[in-house]
Amino acid sequence: MFGLPVSTTHVLSSGVAGTMAANGSGLQLSTIRNIAMAWVLTLPAAMALSAGLYWLFSMLFLKKRPKEKRPPPAREAAVAFRPTATKTQRSSSR
Repeated sequence: MFGLPVSTTHVLSSGVAGTMAANGSGLQLSTIRNIAMAWVLTLPAAMALSAGLYWLFSMLFLKKRPKEKRPPPAREAAVAFRPTATKTQRSSSR
């Protein structure tokens, strides 16, 4: 009706509270407190659990390994420099 997200937990919890109210037995304060605490604590508990598992698995599987010391790159052999002939030298050599 209002377009708000509703989970099955919210629906079941509201159903329990609605049934208690409809039967005339009244809403038991302890049941309402338990439902409210579950709604309030679910998100922080899930965040803490996921952060703990992330930290644990990152320590186990993503350890940074020290960089290997590589020797400096070998210098390439100097290529003998041979200048090319200029146009005047080519024409005179014919």
